[in-house]
Amino acid sequence: MVEDGECSMPLSQILLADALGLTPVHVNRVLRKLKVAGVMKLEHSALIIADIAQLVRVAGFDATYLQRRLSSGKAALTHATRPVTQPWGTG
Repeated sequence: MVEDGECSMPLSQILLADALGLTPVHVNRVLRKLKVAGVMKLEHSALIIADIAQLVRVAGFDATYLQRRLSSGKAALTHATRPVTQPWGTG
């Protein structure tokens, strides 16, 4: 049963490994570590994220990466759309 603040998704370790391009053995080891750390739990064929904040910390997720990429993309676009002037003064 899913409780408030938890999110579940039916899956198998083999499907997860295939989707991530990893071996099932590696996925099993990582899931075991996450389970021991209290980040997630396995119930039947569902992985339940029990502590999303802890998962963010363990994964080293940085939510600002997207804003940095958008900002640098705007800078690159602005630079690319400037008129090109020739160093010898013909443009």
